[in-house]
Formats: sequence, structure tokens, C-alpha cells
Amino acid sequence: MNKFWLLSLVVGLACLQACRQDLELPRLPTNKLSDEEQIAVVLNDVHRGLERKRIYMVLAHISHYYQDEEGRDYEAIRDLLTDRMRLYREVRITRMRPRISVQGDHAQVIETLGASAQPFNPVNTPPIDLQGNVTVFLERMAHTWQITGYRTSH
Repeated sequence: MNKFWLLSLVVGLACLQACRQDLELPRLPTNKLSDEEQIAVVLNDVHRGLERKRIYMVLAHISHYYQDEEGRDYEAIRDLLTDRMRLYREVRITRMRPRISVQGDHAQVIETLGASAQPFNPVNTPPIDLQGNVTVFLERMAHTWQITGYRTSH
């Protein structure tokens, strides 16, 4: 029985090592950081996920109660991200330092950013070139900050 346990442990560790090289898990902030630092980690992870086209890294930080100014919920934002990642080969995001305001279990972040993306098929899909301010709303849920919505500034 001990040999089986040891063999299972060795195989499991080998699998984890192999998986770790190909799979990048989203970074969930710990409680040792300030609220502002935890939120900055969440936003950095979301932007990194977008640039690397890893939808799961983005969705890990989106609340299932998500609702944005255009009426999209969690499923709609998941579908939108899936569609955009399929249409565009490269996504680049340039950000300024966000302004983070925390009030209890709710936070508001003003992000100034630029985003560009080149389509796989430029005949059917236009390139993306956006600049501006976005207000991101977050809520602390089960000791982690989750994005609950956003609003663009006009």
C-alpha cells in the first residue's frame, strides 16, 4: 500500500510539473495585501489574460453577477471574449496606473488605457484601436475581489 501511495505521489508531482509549464493559472490575491493591492493584482491578471488570449484568466475575476452598461451578463461577456479571441490574433493593452477607490466591500477603479488588436481576416473584421477611460466596479466576494461591471467614460 505504501509503494502505491509513493508511486501515485511521484506520478502526480510529475503531472503537476508538466502541467505547470503549459497551464498558467490566474493569480488570486491573498488577504495579506491591502485592498488596493489585491485589486491591482486582479486587474493586472485580467489584462495579462486578454493579451495572452487566455479567457479563463479573465473569467476567473468576473463575478457571476456581472452586469455592464450594455446589459451584458457573465455568459454574454464570456461569449464576447471567446468570439473576440477567435477573430483577433494579437491583443495589446497599454495602461496608466489605475485610480482605485475602496469603500467597504465595493471598489471603483478608473483605468486609462489603449487597446489594439489585429484581426486574422482584415477583409471581414476591422482592427481594434481604442483609447479612453473605463470605470471598473468590483465587489469583495468570499475574500476575493470580483469584477461586477464597467462603464466607459465619454
